[in-house]
Amino acid sequence: MLNPSMTSVLPDSLNGLHASYPDGASVWNLHTKVKYTVLFSFFLLNSERNYIVCYALMKAGSMHNVLYCPSTFLTDVEPK
Repeated sequence: MLNPSMTSVLPDSLNGLHASYPDGASVWNLHTKVKYTVLFSFFLLNSERNYIVCYALMKAGSMHNVLYCPSTFLTDVEPK
């Protein structure tokens, strides 16, 4: 987790483009089953030289830490 003030080094948000979640959307982490709010999204080049959508997320009720997470770990439907 990084401090939100560190986000200024990242490009503008995709904000719904390229099948990303829009800024402000609520999403769930599939592994931890924790609900987050999307602060912004961006492309990231992974180790296999593919671009993936990643998100800066804020845990509901938190204002201190930002979690960066790839789209493969997120859903907009509450996991069971």
